[in-house]
Amino acid sequence: MSALGLVVIGRNEAARLPNCLASIPSGVPIVYVDSGSHDSSCQIAKKFGVPTVELSGDIPFSAARARNAGFDAISDANPNVQFVFFIDGDCVLDGQFLPHALPILESRRDCAIVVGAVVEEAAGGNVFGLLADLEWSNPIAGEIVDFDLLGGIMLIRAEDFAAVGGFDPAFIAGEDSELGIRLHLRGRRTLRIEKTMARHAMDMKNFGQWWLRSVRAGQALAHRNAVHGRSGLADSRSAVKSTLAYGVGIPLLTVAGLLGWGLAGLVPLAGYGFLAWRFFRYYRDKGASRKAAITGAKFGVLGKFANAAGLIRFHLQRAKGRFLIVEYK
Repeated sequence: MSALGLVVIGRNEAARLPNCLASIPSGVPIVYVDSGSHDSSCQIAKKFGVPTVELSGDIPFSAARARNAGFDAISDANPNVQFVFFIDGDCVLDGQFLPHALPILESRRDCAIVVGAVVEEAAGGNVFGLLADLEWSNPIAGEIVDFDLLGGIMLIRAEDFAAVGGFDPAFIAGEDSELGIRLHLRGRRTLRIEKTMARHAMDMKNFGQWWLRSVRAGQALAHRNAVHGRSGLADSRSAVKSTLAYGVGIPLLTVAGLLGWGLAGLVPLAGYGFLAWRFFRYYRDKGASRKAAITGAKFGVLGKFANAAGLIRFHLQRAKGRFLIVEYK
């Protein structure tokens, strides 16, 4: 796999990092970027003989910052690298993905990114693993134009990555989708192929972790909308409107209605039944079981409130001029 470099990022992933590094094909240049781990992640990477970049805590950590540092390190050490594969330390690379994805980038000059499917290892472990599995279960093949479907695990053309300046380090989340949008607006394509790309381990154990992750997603939506909402893609515009309606508008309308009309003020809450039905149909159309779709619908409705908190968090932090990462595990 000549002309390929690989970047692994992680923070406190000692339990999963060995499996990740063991899945990397031999002979491929690799670098591990650590964002202030308090466990033995760095020592593990070094035992595997992997060059390690340890980011300073003087600047807020983020996946965008880590991946950019990894790209710089792999490019400096291997100037002939043409393609870079990014993977997180809690994932295991599927051995069939790169042999199928690399020829596409080599032959399709209009293509900047190739991705495959991500499989959640903990899908049957608890409800949060199931939710992660529902999240990863997206349409498999074709060009991506809805960049909610683009995650940080990706194979990218180094030339394209450098041309747009890499990931935007201001994004504490959603930096992967935002990168895809910038490339798309420059006429570059992102393709998804019918191959499993990686196995992911969510390792989420409680509702509080899920809530923080959903707050983080809301902040990402707000940030993407602020940057690209007026672009040709109108990125995140409808999602932000929906979040404001269900996470802020209906609760306020219900409170006002109860004060003015008594129990009749509860009528706006019927909107959540409609929203739950939409989520249910969405997951069923993606092939989820009835039980899984019901679970996805319940948490989809709850997620609107967490997303709304993330929207508010974004605007408060933007006013202060500094975005802080949301850690959920």
